[in-house]
Amino acid sequence: MLKRYCGGFFLLLILSVAVHAQSRNDETNYLYGKELLKKEQFAEAANVFEKLAVPDRQSQFAAYSHYYYALAEFRQGHYEKANLTLLKLVESFPDWSDKQEAYYLMTLAAFERHKPEVAVDYLQKIKSRELQTLATTAADHYLQQIHGLDTLRTLYQKYPANTSVAVAYAHQLQFAPRTPENQQTLEKIRGQLPAERLNALGKAPEQKARYRVALLLPFEVKAINPDDINRQNQFVLDFYQGVQLAQEQLKNEDGEPLVELFVYDTEKSPENVKAMAQWPELRSMDLMVGPVYTNGSLVLTPFAQQYRIPMVNPLSENAEIIEGNPYSFLAEATLESRAQAIATFALGQFKGKKVGILSGTDRRDTALASAYQQAVEALGGQVVVLEKIDGRLNSAVKDVVERLQKAGVSHVLVSSEDAFMAQNFITSLELLGFRLPTVAPGSWLRDATVVSLPQWERQNIFFFMDNFADSDKKAVQDFQRRYMSRARLIPSVYAYQGYDQMMFFGEMLKKYGTGLAEGIHQEGYWPGITLTGFDYSQGNDNRFVAVVKIEDGTLKIVNAPTSAAFEFQKR
Repeated sequence: MLKRYCGGFFLLLILSVAVHAQSRNDETNYLYGKELLKKEQFAEAANVFEKLAVPDRQSQFAAYSHYYYALAEFRQGHYEKANLTLLKLVESFPDWSDKQEAYYLMTLAAFERHKPEVAVDYLQKIKSRELQTLATTAADHYLQQIHGLDTLRTLYQKYPANTSVAVAYAHQLQFAPRTPENQQTLEKIRGQLPAERLNALGKAPEQKARYRVALLLPFEVKAINPDDINRQNQFVLDFYQGVQLAQEQLKNEDGEPLVELFVYDTEKSPENVKAMAQWPELRSMDLMVGPVYTNGSLVLTPFAQQYRIPMVNPLSENAEIIEGNPYSFLAEATLESRAQAIATFALGQFKGKKVGILSGTDRRDTALASAYQQAVEALGGQVVVLEKIDGRLNSAVKDVVERLQKAGVSHVLVSSEDAFMAQNFITSLELLGFRLPTVAPGSWLRDATVVSLPQWERQNIFFFMDNFADSDKKAVQDFQRRYMSRARLIPSVYAYQGYDQMMFFGEMLKKYGTGLAEGIHQEGYWPGITLTGFDYSQGNDNRFVAVVKIEDGTLKIVNAPTSAAFEFQKR
């Protein structure tokens, strides 16, 4: 009996010592994890807290370890994992004293996962006044980024008393069609908002008879040599004359000129742009076109946001220019948007998920190839062949084509504008008798001496292009006639860009007035007049990337919305 008793006593003693040792180790690891968080070593911190975040673990640190584990995952951008950990936290520790902190982080994680209804639902559970203020600020930021009335209307119907939802919805209603229903809802919201929240709506958009448009372009007037036919700034002059032709065509309701142009010579100098931003007259503009170069654009973007003046870079695809700024736009698609558009089309068009990517050696070629790989994988595809080669090497191109054939890919993206790559690729396909669905740059079509149109048509080749003007199209012929009458030159692609961009943004000014920056997201796809069109429904870069195919000697856009579909005749 004594032996049994003593045995039990020593067992309890051993367990007590073990629990004490575990507690001491837990405390050490817990403090170490917090130190890692302070140093922003989030991956390492997550590893520490994951081991401590066990619901049935006999530790005083279990609840807080869940929270800090979720925080470490959140700071790494792992929002789904953070949310799942927080759900486990509030379910396992319903009486946890800092549960409000969990709801706040759950709100942020839901917004980051683009689930605004879930986010607002969590926000409603926050009772702490301090955290409510922080959550409301976050909600204002995220909800203002939602484009389109349907999502905000649904949110408002479910949470009519939430001021962040009401402000975001009212803000969009200001730029929506002025129907009786929209106006009635807008006035209702204005009546229910407290005075301090009314200021968040900003100034209502204004309709004008004439809009002031600044052109901030590198004319380099001082360096122009009239006798030099190969002027470096010729593209700027072409663009400008295209803009002028659009200006002549744009009229207000009274038939008067809609747009007044103010021209500034930036001379490729960020310092010049910085100085111009100090000029009071620039603050009176309704739209700024330019600067062209990224460094100049980045100088002006804070100005555009501060004074709420839409700014359009006409030629760049650099996403940095529009990042975090609702008043900065690109007339082109970013590299990432271009890859996303092409991948969405290709994976929907061609059967199978196996994809090949063939890239040239140019930095832009490899950047698009990398963005395309990410887009394909995000959409559920699998890149099974990824090669970077010199397109001039016929044998190397042929080897890759053979690998693509053996791998059984559904399609291949060729990321190279090199004419040698185009010729060697199409020749390899024909030698192997391999008809592979291919997406390639539209620049391959420029030189018919490299590959003939019948050769392209025999193969299953699709071309992506942003700026294609067909000389058989009536609108293009009209533009060419007007342009040559003015400039005594055949229009370059920059002339078409200047014309179409000014026509588009001019029409947006006419429709939305000073609310262009918000209203433009309501438009959807807008077919171009001489080029392929615009779409800002999903962001601040032009998301429409035309994909064309030759059929019966005709270049046809195959990815335009049905209501706006049109075709280009053979050149």
